[in-house]
Amino acid sequence: MEKVKNNLVYNQPCLKSIRKKLRQQDIPAEKVLWNKIRNKQLKYKFRRQYSVGRYVLDFYCPKVKLGIEVDGATHGNKIEIKEDIEKENFINRFGVKIIRFINFDIYYEIDGVLT
Repeated sequence: MEKVKNNLVYNQPCLKSIRKKLRQQDIPAEKVLWNKIRNKQLKYKFRRQYSVGRYVLDFYCPKVKLGIEVDGATHGNKIEIKEDIEKENFINRFGVKIIRFINFDIYYEIDGVLT
């Protein structure tokens, strides 16, 4: 795990416009999950579109260093898989664990996702 100051890695100001744009895109599966985890409904505070280094996580809980990624249809091709692995390896270096869910799980297995 790397030791760095929070302001050097987490939610860098240079990525603020990207994070804001992602929050405004209103991806349906992310919206469903956000409505279930926001306002400490799972006991912990989650943040939407939170950046670690140059990467932006769909959701992040700072207290337990947990990132949640919602993977749509595009995440099945080789290029996206490679980029997801690079992103996860980078973020893991800071002690952040990432879990991934596909849209189907969020739409049809939300109780399992929340568990």
